[in-house]
Amino acid sequence: MRLAAVALVMMLATGPAAGAGPCEPVTLVDEATGRSVVGAEDIALDQDSGRLVVSAHDRLAGADPGGGLYGLDLGHLATGGVRVRDLADGTVRRPHGIDLYEGKTLFVVDRGDGEIGSTAVWIIDLAGGGRRRVENPLLCRANDIAALDSTRFLFTADHGACGRIGVAVENILGLARGFVGYFDGETVRAVASGLDFPNGIAVNRRRDEVVVAATRGRELLVYGQAELLAGAPARRRLPLDGAPDNLSVTDDGRILVALHPALWRLALHRYGLPGGEHAPSRIESLDMAGGARRVFEDDGTRLSAATVAVAWRDRLLIGSVLGDHLWLCR
Repeated sequence: MRLAAVALVMMLATGPAAGAGPCEPVTLVDEATGRSVVGAEDIALDQDSGRLVVSAHDRLAGADPGGGLYGLDLGHLATGGVRVRDLADGTVRRPHGIDLYEGKTLFVVDRGDGEIGSTAVWIIDLAGGGRRRVENPLLCRANDIAALDSTRFLFTADHGACGRIGVAVENILGLARGFVGYFDGETVRAVASGLDFPNGIAVNRRRDEVVVAATRGRELLVYGQAELLAGAPARRRLPLDGAPDNLSVTDDGRILVALHPALWRLALHRYGLPGGEHAPSRIESLDMAGGARRVFEDDGTRLSAATVAVAWRDRLLIGSVLGDHLWLCR
């Protein structure tokens, strides 16, 4: 979720959590380095077991982002400090979007060293330890990922261009050139194009649908899975009260979406600019008819710029782009 341009939207008033129970911070401590984990931007959850993986790196740390992929059990997660181990043993320093297939296979967008051509996807067998690295020019702006099985995946590319100049032109002119890509186990191809900063992506297996967050478009795009792979347009567009980031699917088939009420405040916060000390957070739960229920909201003083939420049983776990803690609600 790298928004290089400041997109002005109406700022809405924020307040305490709504729809969630008491919320408290959880600090993850990397057992190898002793440092607090910063920037837990994405979380992948296995609904059957409650096992989850957190993708994190410090976007303001420069050459050493200190990132990793950290496994946890949401059912036993406690507030305070929790020691965690990097599942990738330090090989993925800038992890971005992730997905967990059947609790065993982890898919990771790896932004590499941050330079053009360094982005790839890792497919990691958490049980057997095997790893596969997928490289392709179409992955240069890969943002989030959604597994279809233990080999195939969909991904979002938030821009059509790879280089900084091309990305800047798209941002300044507001060009919708992002796309959804598909890896069939051998090759990578685009299956949906002309999207306005596609960001989070999730497979709703109950409905055989794929949901894509259009951040600048302030909407969710809902595709039939087979139709998407065949290049068909979205079945539905669900307008949102904010700019969507990452998505997750609850056990009853609802979509949890992290929303940014004010993109200009997100941009200031994300890049560490003056006035960006805090950015508001909002989490909404949506049914596929478009009905929405707000489950968390904060003005940024407790948790700034929430980018993802996952729910399991009576627990809601929220991550953010720069925070040094997660937020656990019960």
